[in-house]
Amino acid sequence: MPTSLPVTRYCRPLKCFASGHVPPQPGTEGACAPDAADGRKSINGLAAIVEQALGLDPFAPAVHVFYNRRRARIKLLLWDRTGFWLMFKRLEADRFA
Repeated sequence: MPTSLPVTRYCRPLKCFASGHVPPQPGTEGACAPDAADGRKSINGLAAIVEQALGLDPFAPAVHVFYNRRRARIKLLLWDRTGFWLMFKRLEADRFA
């Protein structure tokens, strides 16, 4: 992936892969949104953010990471050649770094 995009931070490797919940395809990258995302957005809204605000292809082999303002909730958007995966995690007592 190009490193000239200032609006994203690349997170390699993503911890969700280590837990075995998300089977990564070879060459899968991770892109974190630089700002908090609206928690009400679903697949279409998050894919639009990836395409329009981040300037990335939502159908590329990448996991796009979105979090809320308090960083207690996180959403992962992933395309796996047959459709989108949308994973959601809510922490009860802590927050994501």
